[in-house]
This record gives sequence, structure tokens and C-alpha cells, in this order.
Amino acid sequence: TDVGSSQPRGQVTATLNRLDAGMRLRTVEAALTLTGMAPAEVHANFTVRDDALRTHQLKTLVRYQPERLEARVEELALQLPTGTWHTPKSTQFVLQGRTLTIDDFQLQRADQSVSATGVFAWQGAQDLHVQVHHFSLAELRPFLRTNTEVSGYVTAEAQVQGTAAAPQIEATLTADTLTVAGQSYAGLVAQGAYRQERFNLDLRLRQDAIHTLTVEGGVPVYLGWAGERPPAVLGEADLRMRSDGLSLAFLSLLRKEIQEVQGTLSMDVQVRGPALAPITTGEIRVQQGQARVVPLGLSLTGIELQLGLDPGALRVTQFVVHSKGGQLTGTGTLALQQYALTALDVTLDADNFHVIHTRQYTAAVSGQLVCSGSPQAPFLRGALTVKDTILRPDLSLLKSGPAAPDPTIVVIQSPQELAAQAQQAKQAQEQGADSPSPQQSDFYRQLGLELTVTVPRNTWVHLDAGSVELMGQIEARKSPAEDLSLTGRIETVRGWYTFQGRKFEVETGQIIFTGGSTIDPSLDVVARYTLPKYKVDVVVSGTASAPTLTLRSEPQLEQADILSLLLFGKPASALNQGEAISLQSQALQMAASYVASDLQQSVAQHIGVDSLQLGVGEGLSQSHISAGKYVTKDMFVSTSQNLGKKQDREVSIEYQLGTNWQLKATTTSRGNNGIDLMWGKQY
Repeated sequence: TDVGSSQPRGQVTATLNRLDAGMRLRTVEAALTLTGMAPAEVHANFTVRDDALRTHQLKTLVRYQPERLEARVEELALQLPTGTWHTPKSTQFVLQGRTLTIDDFQLQRADQSVSATGVFAWQGAQDLHVQVHHFSLAELRPFLRTNTEVSGYVTAEAQVQGTAAAPQIEATLTADTLTVAGQSYAGLVAQGAYRQERFNLDLRLRQDAIHTLTVEGGVPVYLGWAGERPPAVLGEADLRMRSDGLSLAFLSLLRKEIQEVQGTLSMDVQVRGPALAPITTGEIRVQQGQARVVPLGLSLTGIELQLGLDPGALRVTQFVVHSKGGQLTGTGTLALQQYALTALDVTLDADNFHVIHTRQYTAAVSGQLVCSGSPQAPFLRGALTVKDTILRPDLSLLKSGPAAPDPTIVVIQSPQELAAQAQQAKQAQEQGADSPSPQQSDFYRQLGLELTVTVPRNTWVHLDAGSVELMGQIEARKSPAEDLSLTGRIETVRGWYTFQGRKFEVETGQIIFTGGSTIDPSLDVVARYTLPKYKVDVVVSGTASAPTLTLRSEPQLEQADILSLLLFGKPASALNQGEAISLQSQALQMAASYVASDLQQSVAQHIGVDSLQLGVGEGLSQSHISAGKYVTKDMFVSTSQNLGKKQDREVSIEYQLGTNWQLKATTTSRGNNGIDLMWGKQY
């Protein structure tokens, strides 16, 4: 009311739901009362409820005049899991020009308190005193990105004097009964002082009576905030950091993907020299380290790291890490200039080192990688052999890059925008417009790569309806600012796949990568199912992005007859009305086969074999179970047995003589023996 007069007044109420303001808030209720114009006064009352249903309140009076803003906090209450923090009395904040005056602000809970009083200026003189008394670090846990345990009490005090261009800062901090990620610390004492463009620090973190981290000395630095930064900071740095075995448990706070960090950190590092070109020397060592990398399902143990700091270089003299019986070692040099990495020369050697161990993927690698170049344009070359590999992949990974956005899903703000975007998508489809390529990081775009990956026998891919053993070799090439190119081929050694309720044995198979900027390998896979009078092949060809499936048979039949043969055991011309019952039986058998893969793999792991298969025939007499294991890297021993009354057994031994030669010996319980010498040539 009274809009346009010298004393307008009114009220505003608002409710905000699902607000993300650094932390998720369920509701924010605001009630504002406005009075006058010279000065303008606003009484504000805010009630906030977060996702944990905790309630926070703020009552304040704001008075605005040109060049002067006053805010009186009449009540502030913050409800945290450990209790409620509140202001015991009202506090006034005054912002006039570039100076903020705080009149005895206090926030308390039991014997804990945070207080501030004095003057803080962006220009000119100041005198501000801030104090934290017996603050519990447990209060911070709701705001941490991880659920890592943090506890202890902190008392700190800071005095800011001088001017904004040449501030003088004195600060002290003490902490006791500290616990971080399960590791207790006896205490922390730190004193810092800044004046005349130099910061001096004396810090001691005690883990126990023996293990301590100390930081002593000073460095030239400018901490003013008046906006008139000096052209250069002069002076000599003289800072030393020492530790004789501090726990690394605190690293669990940094990333939630890395947990259960253990080990000890020892260091003796010294920084000396002029401000523009300080020289860092010393040594850093990590011993008996271990950590769990959650996304990869890995537990890394036996981590040993030794770094030497020389003028202009960081030397990796020892790097060892173990994973599930394998290890990764490395050495190298990282060139430094003004504390920035300028050149890389690092060599990593892997010996059956597991790089992933999840429900979907298990793999280890052996080989060597050499990283050179610079952080802006790194180059990676080497040769790796994958081992102990079991994959249950999403076949869409064979395509280049992430899937393109679905053009039928559009985020809108109004029906008019929906109609406009749908029309644009239709026009783009009619014009054959390509989907935009996914964005790439600067690191990947500038990366150079020459990598050979060898896939040996006993590498298995388990799908919902089958399992395939693979071998082969792929070469990955990438020049800076260009796309990744893959060449090589992956071949099938043995395998099976269920199609239309029938179990097909993989006869031959190749996945061929031919290079180019689009990763879209060609497919050539043949799987066979044998009936008393027919042999039926499923042929998969084409490319990974556009595969084709063809049925063929011996003797030759039409496609419809072959499919009928698979479903009912006879051609389409011989079907009758009773086939519906048979169709239901086949459907049940096909559904059971989808469960077989995980079940067989689980049993195989428990009995110590590499391959376990259950073949379901037309009846029990035509069903069999088989198991196989690599006794050496080139020798595969397998046995199978029928499940009928005869329970015929068969044992075979396969030996890879060379690249193209294979020897196979077979014997059965019926007295049939045979030796096959096989030679294959690819062209």
C-alpha cells in the first residue's frame, strides 16, 4: 500500500520447495514485511527444513540507505544432528562503503561457540577478531561428501589488523582427541603469522608419542585484498616439512570412491630460494599402503612409493602396488618448472595385475607401458596381455562413444517449445543430419597412443544365453587431436549360445577391427546345432552397429523351415495342431538357458575349472555335462559325460603347437580313440 509515497509498506510471503543451495533443502518459508523508503526497512523471517527434516530459523531486520546497509540478526538457530546452535543475543552488521562492522556476533551450543567482532575493510584500516572455542568436528559430518568418521575438538583464534593492502594476521589453532577414518591423532598445534609479504608457519600434528608431522619456516607471499597487488613478491623461502611415519587414513576423506586407506607417510622436504624460483629438495616415502577402489572392486595392497625431489624434477625411484596376487611396478621422472609439470618419462610394468574385479568384468594385465611427452600432450605406448579375463559385457560398448541422445525425448518448458523442437528433429531426420559427436576432454583429445593388446586363450565372455572363449590381438593407435583407431581381430576358440531354446556350439568366429575413426568392427560368427537329420547354422555377420543374422542348414532348407526345425524339430510343412504344446516346452527350455550362464560360472569357480557346460537335449539320454581347464597356457583338458543310463564319457586334450598348429587327442568310455592334427591359415 501507499506505493509512490515516502512511506510505502506491505508484506510478501513465499514458499520454495526442493531448493538446492549447496545442500538440499526440502522447504524454505519466507515472510517479509516492508516499511518506508528513507530508510527502507525489511523485517524478514526464514524457516528452512532440510532433507533430514531438521529445522533452521533466521529472524532479521534490514535497514537500507544509500552507502549504508544495516542488518540486525535477532535470532539464528541451526539444528544439526548433534544439537541446535543459536545466537544468545541480537547482533548488528553494518556495511558502509567498503567497511564491514560486526558488533559481537556469537553462535553457541553447550560449551561450543563461534564469535566474531570488529571491523573488516576492503580498503583502509581494520581490526577484526574471530574465535572458535571447543568446536566439535562431528558437526561437519553432514556436510562432507563421504561418510568417513571425523571427530575431535578444535579451538582457534585469528586477529586481522593493518590495512587491506598490507594486512597483519595472527592465528593459532589447537585440536585434540582427533579421529579421522578410524585413525586417532594425539593432537594438532599450529601458529601462523603474516606481515610484510611473508607468511610464517609452525605446525605439529602428533599421531602418537613417536609419529609426528612438522612444518616449520616461512615463504614470501602476498595475501592482501585491496586490489593493488605488488608487481613482484621479494624475499627468500625457507620451509621444511618432516614426518617419520604418519598414517594415511585421512586420505579416505578426499574421494568417496577410495576407501579403507592405510599405510604410513614419511617425508623430509625443504623449500628454499627466491620467491620467483624456489628450489625444492628432499624425499617422500609411502610404506605398507593399501586402499579399496570401490568402482573397480579392487583391494590394493603392499603399496610402496619413494619420490625424490630435485631442482627441476620429481624422481619416482620406487613404485610397487599389488592386486589379487599380481603387481604393478614403475620408475620415472617428472620434470618441474615453477611447480608445474612440464615433461613426463614414466615406465610401468605389470605382472598379472588385476585392473578390475566386479560382477560384470574381471581382468588382469601383464606387460609394459611407457608414458612420455607432457601433461598437455602425453604419449602412451606399450604392449599388454590380458589374463584371467571374464566379461559379461553390454554389447553397446562395441560402438564408438556413448549412445546418441534419443531424439524422441525432449526436455521442454512449454507446449510451444515441444512443437518447435519436434519439428526441428523431424527436419534434421529428413535432411539426414548427423548426431553431434560426444564432447571429449582436453586430456583425451591431446593424448597420443600406440598400444598393442594381446588376448590369449582362456579369455571368456559370458552372455545371458551363452559363453565364448576368445583369443586375438588388437592394436590401438591415436595421434593428438585425432580419433582412436583399432586394428586386429578377436577369434573364438570354443563356446555355445542358446537361440530359440536350442544350444548352438560356436564353430568359428571373428571380430575384425579395420581401423578408421569409427570403432565398428565387422562380425563373422558361425554357431551350429545338430539334429538327427539336419545341421543348422546361425550366421552373424555385418558390423557391431548393424549386425545381420542368417539361418542355413544341411541339407539346405528355406529360412522358415529352418526356424520351424529349431522350434518343433521338423520343417514347417510337417507342423500340426499339437505343436502348441511342444512350443510351450521349448519356451520353458529357452528361459532356463538364460539362468544357466551365471549358475555354471558360479559352480565352475567353486570346483576350480575354467569351463563348465550343461547341454540339454530332447531327453535325458541326449543331455550331457562337460568341464575343462587350462593346465598350462597352451594345454586345455576337458571331459564330458552323458546324463542318460549309458553315461558315456569322453576325455580330450588340446595342445597349441604354434600360431597355426593344434593337436587334439580324444578317448571315450566306448573304446573309441583318436588324434587330430589341425592346421589353420587366415587370409
